[in-house]
Amino acid sequence: MAMLKDLQGTASNVKDQISGTLADAGRNVRDRINDARGPAAEQLRNAAGAVSDFSSGAADSVQAVAGYVRENDVKTMLADLKDFVRRHPGQSLIAAIAAGFLIGRGMRSGD
Repeated sequence: MAMLKDLQGTASNVKDQISGTLADAGRNVRDRINDARGPAAEQLRNAAGAVSDFSSGAADSVQAVAGYVRENDVKTMLADLKDFVRRHPGQSLIAAIAAGFLIGRGMRSGD
């Protein structure tokens, strides 16, 4: 009977040790997550700023193009395009290839 009581006491001690270890591990995980919250929030804020800057820049570019289209007739726009192609032939070729690819994809997906 004494042996059974000793075994129960040992099992209880082991259970208590395991419970304590698990509780400590839980606290450590919780503390690490809490410690990481500040830097994670700062990185998210920086990312939001970058997205905002990008979208603002893109919106400004679209507005500039809209103003250009509004203020210039087709003849002026074609002359500007020809001038741009003369000054930047490589970029113009890449843009033409990309536009052709996109138009071709659009025509194929419409089938």
